[in-house]
Amino acid sequence: MNGYNYNPYAPMYQQDTMQLQDRLNQLQQMQQQYNKPMPETQVPTQNVNWIQVAGIEGAKNQIVQPGATAWMMDNNAPFFYVKSVDGMGSATFKVFRFEEIPPEATQNAQKQNVNYDNRYVTRTEFEELLAKLGEQPEKGELSNE
Repeated sequence: MNGYNYNPYAPMYQQDTMQLQDRLNQLQQMQQQYNKPMPETQVPTQNVNWIQVAGIEGAKNQIVQPGATAWMMDNNAPFFYVKSVDGMGSATFKVFRFEEIPPEATQNAQKQNVNYDNRYVTRTEFEELLAKLGEQPEKGELSNE
């Protein structure tokens, strides 16, 4: 014997090892294909899908799945309803009124949103000023007592 160990199963073992390696390579390629990031597509903004209902009772009785929100338009009145159900099945129900307003009204409302923090004094600051001037307000006249 010359020190070389002969194994009659060695050729089959090498063939099985090569097949397994090929299969592993195929699986890795498949995994890489599935793990590729998908190209981002912009999802268009969806409009509200209005459900037509007959009055507030029809809106309250509307079935809404857990985790969803239903927007309902009243067929008979200028109202719309929003019913939301959370994952636990608890519902919230809100009623809103459709009301036509002239375009100028939106401009007036924006002008009214002014910060008045530094334009007015509190009742306490006013009374302190009167005290400094030597004019004490009569009890109950200016304070909310």
